[in-house]
Amino acid sequence: MTLQGERCELRRWRTSDAASLVRHANNVNVAKHLRDRFPHPYTFEDARDWIERARAETESPPLTFAISGSSATMLGGIGLDRQSDVYRHSAELGYWLGRQHWGRGVATAAVEAICRYAFDTVGLRR
Repeated sequence: MTLQGERCELRRWRTSDAASLVRHANNVNVAKHLRDRFPHPYTFEDARDWIERARAETESPPLTFAISGSSATMLGGIGLDRQSDVYRHSAELGYWLGRQHWGRGVATAAVEAICRYAFDTVGLRR
């Protein structure tokens, strides 16, 4: 499954993303803006574990995506954390980009694409 954004593509994680994932995620300026569960330093073991979990995702439709650029290279990640009980029609949105991709409109395009998907395909209301 692939979602097309104006400046990026959201796609399923690939095992070949591990090196790019470590290169982009192992940056204190990226990690400091994320939840504590995002490790720093970010190792190849962390990358392999994350990709394995993301590829094993059983949620349908899927909620976790790699953000890639025009060359299909992984630039960051984005996903929806679906809530439960009375909040089941909502989700927390999380995303990050490698530092060198900040300020180019990529995150904005990725958020727009996943929000369209969340409402049109996943069935979220808020």
